[in-house]
Amino acid sequence: MNYAPRTYAMQNQRQAMPSSQTTSPTGMMVYPNPAQHTMNVNYNYGKNVATDGARRIVVYDLTGKAVITQAVNDATGTMSIPVDALAGAVYMVRMEQNGRAVQIQRVSITH
Repeated sequence: MNYAPRTYAMQNQRQAMPSSQTTSPTGMMVYPNPAQHTMNVNYNYGKNVATDGARRIVVYDLTGKAVITQAVNDATGTMSIPVDALAGAVYMVRMEQNGRAVQIQRVSITH
């Protein structure tokens, strides 16, 4: 049997967006993970978000109960959240706008 190496051509599937449609990437980064005393949340709601929408960062326990809610006033920034009062467990951090999830991340709290 002859086994000849196969060559695959990769094509670039990315297409440039017109400059009028470009936006800043939205999302958040939660650190450190695991957190002991304070967790930091870097958030970016993007440049083209509606300014009248309610923005907040909410921490949920695994039963779905909101245990921390922080209002967000700016489109981008960093928020430090004290977690000393929370039990050591896994929590979900949800970045919201107008009551809808923009992004969700898991964080472990250890003491």
